[in-house]
Amino acid sequence: GTSDNPVVRQYSDYLGVDVLGTAVRVDEMNWFIVAEMDLEEAFAWLSPVRYGFFLTVLGTLLAVLLVSYWLSYLLGAPLRQLAEVASRVRQGSVDERLQPMKRKKFGARSTKCWTHSGVNSTS
Repeated sequence: GTSDNPVVRQYSDYLGVDVLGTAVRVDEMNWFIVAEMDLEEAFAWLSPVRYGFFLTVLGTLLAVLLVSYWLSYLLGAPLRQLAEVASRVRQGSVDERLQPMKRKKFGARSTKCWTHSGVNSTS
């Protein structure tokens, strides 16, 4: 590279150690200034970043799994109740009734949705 645009390269130094190095020419003296740094030392700062990234991904994955499990349990409860009642009806019990869902479980939006859909929630 030129002194205006130095190039950094990876190579093995005279001891066989992988290094990052660059050279810049000093025109007035017809010299080259060479700077080298062990590759391991140059990228040492990445180790904590990689560790933090790994922990962030792991934590996010765990949070997503916990929330999805909780939501599946919450949203699946009425379906499980329906399946139990259907099973008892199939076995001959014709007096089975489903308990009404609690509105506070699903919030005001679900009530509004049922009201606008034409479904009578009191029957």
